[in-house]
Amino acid sequence: MPSKTARTPKKRTKTFTGCWTCRSRGLKCDGAKPGCDRCHRSKRECEGYGIRLHWVDPDETGPPQRMQMRRLFDDKARQNPTYPDAFLDETLESLDSLDGPCEVHVQPFGVFSVDDGCSDVDSASVSSPASLSSYDSSLVLFSPAASPPDASSPFPESMGMRLVTQLQPYLVSASAEERLLFDHWSSTLSGIFLPTPRPDNPFRNVFIPLALGAGDLTVAHPGHAALLHGMYAISAFHMGETDASRKQELSLVAIKHYKTSLAHLRRCVAETGDQPEAVFATIITMASIYLVIGSSSNWRVHVKGARDWLASQNVSFRKGSFAPVLYQLFRCLDVVGHWHNNDDSRLSICDDDDGELGNLPGTVSELPDEDDDYTSPDNYCLDRYFGLPKPIFNALQSMHHFRRSSTPPSADEVDAVEAEIEQVQGMVAALRPSDGVNERLLVHHYMVFYYACRINLAREFRGLPPADVQHLVEAGLLHLELTYSIERTVGVCGISWPLFVVACEAEGAELRERAFRMFAKGWQMGIGSIKKASKVVERVWEERDRTGNWDPAERQRIMKSMGMDLLLA
Repeated sequence: MPSKTARTPKKRTKTFTGCWTCRSRGLKCDGAKPGCDRCHRSKRECEGYGIRLHWVDPDETGPPQRMQMRRLFDDKARQNPTYPDAFLDETLESLDSLDGPCEVHVQPFGVFSVDDGCSDVDSASVSSPASLSSYDSSLVLFSPAASPPDASSPFPESMGMRLVTQLQPYLVSASAEERLLFDHWSSTLSGIFLPTPRPDNPFRNVFIPLALGAGDLTVAHPGHAALLHGMYAISAFHMGETDASRKQELSLVAIKHYKTSLAHLRRCVAETGDQPEAVFATIITMASIYLVIGSSSNWRVHVKGARDWLASQNVSFRKGSFAPVLYQLFRCLDVVGHWHNNDDSRLSICDDDDGELGNLPGTVSELPDEDDDYTSPDNYCLDRYFGLPKPIFNALQSMHHFRRSSTPPSADEVDAVEAEIEQVQGMVAALRPSDGVNERLLVHHYMVFYYACRINLAREFRGLPPADVQHLVEAGLLHLELTYSIERTVGVCGISWPLFVVACEAEGAELRERAFRMFAKGWQMGIGSIKKASKVVERVWEERDRTGNWDPAERQRIMKSMGMDLLLA
């Protein structure tokens, strides 16, 4: 008889997704959670799916018998990070300066959160020397403690969570490059974006949970993925603004994630309509990219698209617990950003890769300016986060309406706006600057917005010459300087519109020198729009001195002639 052909051994692959009980028995697990069905049917205790740590004896050549090692990272990613001595010395000195327990993140000692109080430490001044190609595997996440008892917060109580559920699959599926960019957002950029160093920072406590809502990046969740890649993109752009030697390399990384985010965003808007909060946060992030890089008018594409999307998705969006915070962040971007006229009627939400603008069907271009569900006194948070009190917010909205109107405002309408601005004086008197750095910053932010709005109202809508507002310019500069001194200490960056308005109207070498000095924070904080705004201010001064033309519309004309359309939010 002919001999039987020998069977080729069947290749078996190990999986690391089963519960520990099934794995120890060598059986296939169905993966049901919290306990698998196989264990339930066999009346065995299911030991779950959590990661088990095993400290290997140096003399051992491998794990104990029948112990399977689940490795989250490859050998390169598991290597301990190395830092220059000078960087470590600087970091240790900053930690030694702390008076007591605090919540502060200083690399490379920021893996663990500390849950008490807050301290005036410049955590942004210490930057990691890590590169995109070499980064340690420990993802740094801020896990803020609750706000002080007397500080209200719009976040749900669940914001005290540690994101463990989403973080484990994220660590497994994210690349080293993505972990670095995410760390930059969570530990650096999110802090710079908020003018007050509060523990309940919405760019951490809202954006990070929404971005990690998908957890495992290998599973398709277009809304969460769009936000996550948007955060990667803005982080890479910001790192390029702070490191000129690597700007080109980082810009390529940023553009890659920017396009990926747009692809997910386009899919989510056009097809699924799911995850409305993540979608809206993505649009805010995409618009904010142009705050960091300071180029083109594309930020108007995203702002216009956000208005259109929100008008069509308002019912589903308002159900989310983060809706009031996200809505106000967007309205701040929208109202402060539109400080001059620009025809954005042709814009839409998603620009295609080839530069053509996609159109959303059935959208509208305007939103109601006031929504009590979003901006009621109980929900309003732009005052404590951005130093933007409600009367100033209303005044900015009114001035925006005046610009878009076909007829100039009446004297009574301008007087009504000025009366609303004056309410800030009473609000400042109620603040207690002795309570800490946040209260001191709020006092100066309130007054900076107060003087900037009065200057803008007088110049743009009352037609007063620069000479008639110099007393307001000088008072505004004093508060801007005090704000700037605190910002450098705590590593935050205030809204740049008031600085731009005050600086443009400064007359005389002394006032102009004082104003121009504060634009240095554009380079210190890596904010491209502030860098370029300084060039616009210089040109405004030059043209006014040369021609004697003090028409406030010259600011817009000069910016346009320089090929700029800056987002000053």
